[in-house]
Amino acid sequence: MTIHFISYSKSTSSGGVQTTIRGLQRFLLAKGVPCQELYVYDYPDNGNLLPELVGSTSVRWGNTPYIGQRKLHLLMAAATGYQQIQRTVSDGDTLVLFNPFYLICLPRKILKRTRVVLVQTNRFDYFLGGIQRWAFQARKQYIDIMTVYTDADKATLQQLVPDAPFPIEVIPRACRLDRANSTLNRSTELIYIGRIHEQHKNLSGLFQVMDTLGAPYRLSIYGGGSKEELARLQRQIDLRDNVRYCGESQDVAPALRAHGVFLMTSHFEGFGNTLIEARSQGLPIVAYDTFEALHWIVREGQNGHVIPPYDHRAFADAILAITADDATYQRYSEAALALADDTDQERILARWHRLLV
Repeated sequence: MTIHFISYSKSTSSGGVQTTIRGLQRFLLAKGVPCQELYVYDYPDNGNLLPELVGSTSVRWGNTPYIGQRKLHLLMAAATGYQQIQRTVSDGDTLVLFNPFYLICLPRKILKRTRVVLVQTNRFDYFLGGIQRWAFQARKQYIDIMTVYTDADKATLQQLVPDAPFPIEVIPRACRLDRANSTLNRSTELIYIGRIHEQHKNLSGLFQVMDTLGAPYRLSIYGGGSKEELARLQRQIDLRDNVRYCGESQDVAPALRAHGVFLMTSHFEGFGNTLIEARSQGLPIVAYDTFEALHWIVREGQNGHVIPPYDHRAFADAILAITADDATYQRYSEAALALADDTDQERILARWHRLLV
């Protein structure tokens, strides 16, 4: 029995889904479980940042050129890769899907003779919005189990799909970083780590906050993006002396530990891997309330603050409150480390092992 992870881009590139696949592959391969990736495209902007995992295999599904629209590209890959999928997937294999749209890209005969696991990767108005909703409704009978991030996400899904013919399992994402051994010292150095993509990440919100804060607060931005996005970011940075771009970081823990508060101003997220990484290093978090899992990661007033979107003044006030004095900051940092156990990698991956094997 082989476990096939089906996603749009390969796990050697960056992104929350890719990090999840990579962690699961590493864990399962160590247990002797055969794994394979089926992917459609390597984003030029993402790049192949990480080496292939030893023992893992990957198949580019359909091998079709990108035509500018992801869903049409997926359908073309499915059409041209029909025989390829038939040869790759065997009876009794497990398919782990990271988008409900893949349900209509796979032949029915494949879905019927495999075990299908659908994994939540975004807020449900995005994950089950538009054509994904249609694909989900058309083929939900082939789903054997679905995983969601939190109990709140499970309740939302049950409201959206009260007649779901499959069980729902709550499994948060695993943190790839080991929990730090000590709290941090109060600092006015702030940090954002994530993709450089204005439409999704609302980087303009970060600049609004920094304009409100002023000195001595300074923001370091880490992440990759397209040339156009990076140029747009740099134009905004050039107008300020309290924001700097630090490029992509392959050694995240030291970068986090060199700062005092983690900021997120995204328009939407599914879970927010960088938030649990920041929490694991003892950083308090301030973020806009734009996705349900945030309230599970950030306990209001304990390890950070959840701010109504897009109140940049309240956001700045929350940073000032966290960094008001050493004793206050230490309480936030201690709470962050205590909550980090909830996403301990070995615990979460063991839950995945029980579900998949």
